[in-house]
Amino acid sequence: MPQPGESNPKYIHDEINHDMESPSILVPFFMELFTPDRVCDVGCGIGNFLGIFKKMGVKTVRGYDGAWANKELLAKHLTAEEFRTIDFERPLPQLSETFDIALCLEVAEHVSHAKSSQLVDFLTALSPTIIFSAALPFQGGFNHINEQWEEYWEEKFNRHGYRKYDIVRHKIFANKKIKWWYRQNIVVYSKNDLSRFPEVALTNVIMPENFLHRIAYIRQLQSSLDQRQNGCR
Repeated sequence: MPQPGESNPKYIHDEINHDMESPSILVPFFMELFTPDRVCDVGCGIGNFLGIFKKMGVKTVRGYDGAWANKELLAKHLTAEEFRTIDFERPLPQLSETFDIALCLEVAEHVSHAKSSQLVDFLTALSPTIIFSAALPFQGGFNHINEQWEEYWEEKFNRHGYRKYDIVRHKIFANKKIKWWYRQNIVVYSKNDLSRFPEVALTNVIMPENFLHRIAYIRQLQSSLDQRQNGCR
């Protein structure tokens, strides 16, 4: 594994895909739902979501990610004490600290099928309520090695007594200021009863932006294939 500060071609954390616009909209909504005092983010990237939680008054935050995390960008949002290094493909630590909510956003598709249950075990040990999103099949993305339909993850959370609550997506679905992968994939898993919140099931819905992105990719591949075939004539 690379040492802290070294680059890793498997993961890229930048301020383009990890910008402040999406968390600036989503975090206040999460605060309204759950009013947490303690929040963690598993696969926190550069810590941008936790940075907004801190600005909104959350006193205890913790980010977990790999040694590949960009420490310079992390330092804009988290102190050294607020970040813990973990490796999703190795045994994850057993932690004594727990949180009111845990985030795991667009991370699980980077974790191999063999270690996917370990990830869910880790999350459910951290908090009774998980705000979760993971890439659907053919969503595409850098080092996506385990894209799955929602039922795949739901079954794993169900084993721990967590139920899926689709209480976020219908509130943000049309807000194009939020990156489309969050609008498409965010659900809440909880072993608490969250039935007081309005719920609209949008299971395995594909965002138009995702669909068009994949079509453009297919057309690009077809064009490249046509050019090769024409060159061989």
